[in-house]
Amino acid sequence: MRVAVSHGAIVEARRGSLIAIDQGDQVNHASAHRGAATPQHKPVGPAMRRRAAVMAVASCFAAYAQAPLANPTGAQVVAGSATISGSGKTLSIANSSGAIIQWQGFSIAQDEVTRFIQSGAGSSVLNRVVGNLPSNILGQLLSNGRVFLLNPNGVFIGNGAVVDVAGFTASTLGLSNADFLAGKYRFTDQVGAAQIVNQGTIRTASGGQVYLVAPDVENHGLITSPNGEVILAAGKSVELVNAATPEVRVELDAPANQAVNVGQVVAASGRIGIYGTVIRNSGTVSATSASVDAASGKIVFRAKKDVTLDASSRVEATGASGGAITVQAEGGTLLADGAVEARGSSGNGGDIRLLGTQVGLINQATVDASGETGGGTVLVGGDFHGANPEVQNAQRTYVGDQARILADAGSSGDGGKVAVWADGDTRFYGRISARGGASSGNGGQAEVSGHLLDFNGQVDLTASQGKAGSLLLDPTNIEIVTGGSQTSLSGSSGDDGDPNTYAFNEDAGANVTGASGIDPSVIVSLLNAATVKLQATNDITVTNSVTATAGSGFGLTLQAGNNVNVNAAITTRGGTITLSANDPASGGATGSGRVSVTAALNTAGGGISGGGISINNNSSSSPNVLGAGLTTS
Repeated sequence: MRVAVSHGAIVEARRGSLIAIDQGDQVNHASAHRGAATPQHKPVGPAMRRRAAVMAVASCFAAYAQAPLANPTGAQVVAGSATISGSGKTLSIANSSGAIIQWQGFSIAQDEVTRFIQSGAGSSVLNRVVGNLPSNILGQLLSNGRVFLLNPNGVFIGNGAVVDVAGFTASTLGLSNADFLAGKYRFTDQVGAAQIVNQGTIRTASGGQVYLVAPDVENHGLITSPNGEVILAAGKSVELVNAATPEVRVELDAPANQAVNVGQVVAASGRIGIYGTVIRNSGTVSATSASVDAASGKIVFRAKKDVTLDASSRVEATGASGGAITVQAEGGTLLADGAVEARGSSGNGGDIRLLGTQVGLINQATVDASGETGGGTVLVGGDFHGANPEVQNAQRTYVGDQARILADAGSSGDGGKVAVWADGDTRFYGRISARGGASSGNGGQAEVSGHLLDFNGQVDLTASQGKAGSLLLDPTNIEIVTGGSQTSLSGSSGDDGDPNTYAFNEDAGANVTGASGIDPSVIVSLLNAATVKLQATNDITVTNSVTATAGSGFGLTLQAGNNVNVNAAITTRGGTITLSANDPASGGATGSGRVSVTAALNTAGGGISGGGISINNNSSSSPNVLGAGLTTS
């Protein structure tokens, strides 16, 4: 049986039949039907909270999932037109574009199919649930167009369920009919709005969209939209400002609106955005291109407070050329483990930004923006010198001793750019690699800086067929002194009790207002693979000698806004030595700084000559002091 329905009409679909209902009979008939055919349960409300495991999440909806379910029931078309027909366990709705249908219930049992037949991928239908039960999608929801499902009581897509449409939007927030008809994605606060959980498969055709919007959003299943857009937004109100980019305005509620992904979110060559007060990812988020000719995608994680990327987390936007990834904890802590990749298989690497008030790369975190023809850019805690107003600066940044940051060139091209920054203190114990290409190209550029810097890591900026790159270390004061670099951490207050871990609530230690100490052995190690520049806003002091033991032609620059004091010998193997005091490039030229050399400078270590020595006070009012020998050959 088939019934054509237009604006104002009400129909109720039962298995194998349709019942047309006059508008005046709506309340009584709908109530009678719910009482006879659908067990009554307590509505799912805001008490539903995130669960760590799939089983726990499923239990939130167990009462509904176990109840007898039918395809959507109690339809009233309030805009446009729809023809609704039922046959066995299949409900078919042929709707006009922009149709709006109110349902008393919208669930699909495991063996059932609900199909919206539309004019094409650009057509859309809004389904608004006005009953008091959540939507349990356990069967198949199919359409050649876009399907909107609004249910403040919650939306649960079960394990084994399939949503296969041109576009899918599910929300427990409010969306007015006028905004829907105008194409505006402006979701408003809804009292008692429940969560959205996906354990099934949501997929769209190429270029489609998947938007899941609720106070709490969890994905434990598979979401895929090739060349399309996927957004998981957890907030009390959400507005998709520009549907062409994964940028949204999200009003977030305290203490936490949570967006959680432990499954797979895949938008090959597309755009993915995940938003919330708190974001946690232990699954895969991929905007990797599906072919060598396709562009890589863009991924944005943005939290009002904290972002956690677990050890099993994988965030990738790779392809012929690397894509763009931004993970940002605007007012909290970003802890990144697992893999973050924007690699270029035949072109340049992409752009990766890991930002927050506090940023930590922990355990075996790997951040990779390498490219076959050139390295990309990796920013951890800020941009170079912390000087880019478009990039949030961290107050504290930590990179653990097993963490790796890569921006290598493959066969050709220059190594990429890596910045690790904090306005406060930076603790770096990991590894940076931004090597030049195997057949051509120069090494990359790297900076590791903070007001206080503790550096005991490794940096490789070499180039087998070109010039080595340069590393900049740029705290307020620097002392090159034996034991100056820590190998473990414990703060002088707020200590977490483990000397090998760094808690962000620990203070920066006793030297927070003093010099950043760097062990000479660390400088020697760096000189084996890069030209090294130490830049301090105030003073640089060499207390213990630096003697290069390997490499050739890698130089050392000491650049200070005030004084450079060389109280112990410096020896390179053919690399230049540059001492520059009162230097405006440091950001703090005093006008009175000077270079004082009381120990030997030698650029011909190991019998390798050719490096020059430059000493400059940049027109300071204080003359330089040279009290030791200089050797260049």
